[in-house]
Amino acid sequence: MMINCPKCNLLQPKDQYCAGCGINMESWEPPQKPKWKKFLGNWMVQLGLLFLVIFAVVLRDNFTTHSKKTTRSDLPPVSSTIARDDSVAQPTETPQPALQESVQSFKSTRATESTQKAIQLTNEKQTNSSLRKQMIVKVYSLTKLGLDKISQSARKDDGALIVTSQFATQFRSQNKNNFKSFGTRRKQYEFGEPVDFFIGEQDLETGLNIGFYAQILVSAESRPESITAEVRFWNQLKLEDDPSPPLSFTINMRQQDQAFIVDMGVHDLDFTQEERGLFEASPKLKILNNEDFMESLSDIALVLEVK
Repeated sequence: MMINCPKCNLLQPKDQYCAGCGINMESWEPPQKPKWKKFLGNWMVQLGLLFLVIFAVVLRDNFTTHSKKTTRSDLPPVSSTIARDDSVAQPTETPQPALQESVQSFKSTRATESTQKAIQLTNEKQTNSSLRKQMIVKVYSLTKLGLDKISQSARKDDGALIVTSQFATQFRSQNKNNFKSFGTRRKQYEFGEPVDFFIGEQDLETGLNIGFYAQILVSAESRPESITAEVRFWNQLKLEDDPSPPLSFTINMRQQDQAFIVDMGVHDLDFTQEERGLFEASPKLKILNNEDFMESLSDIALVLEVK
């Protein structure tokens, strides 16, 4: 039975988790907007704030004009020798009503701005915190020369090649002819919760996904910034056959490092004309039809980075 994901609308066999975005399709609900956004988005609230600002500006202009009239430079100076007559009532210094209202309006506006800045800062902190807990999965086709260069600088763990992010970035910039990318996926994760990935295309006629699958579960290590990643990686490049048996790895690595998992055996697959036609129509899978590149191909690699 085929169903569509309620979040990314990916058509796929019925399952609890989406193969495209990884959500729990049985319990997922669209996110609700924060109450403060609904409040500030109300047109009546916005209109009221606009009138408040206009009223404050008018009061400020009136107060400024009144002050200029009472402090003109052409008024005669007051002589310091004039005696004060205590029998005449002296005027008391009472604040102008316009000034009081202007000050109150200014305080209210500043308070609103401070509240909005505090809310924005809180949201940015929450966003940055969630972005730090991110999993990045890439699928590469590697030439024999490219695989050799990675192997020379890598630490091996359960069949995976572990390199630093600095080396991986340098390799991609200096060896563009020795690898091709099928795509990249980024997802947030929680310790102990499996995350599903799919990189490839969807056959519109059959509704089947054609490409590469991965399921990754991350656990925290006792050492700082160290994690254990349980990885299952398989491909579905054949239309009529079942997906290939998943490759399973358990990798110990540091956060920010990158793990290359290379053991897919694509050379052993015999593609039909129909399958090659689908590859040719796909920007991601077209490289599988490039005879020159496939001759130098070592294998398909899953590249995992955990932040």
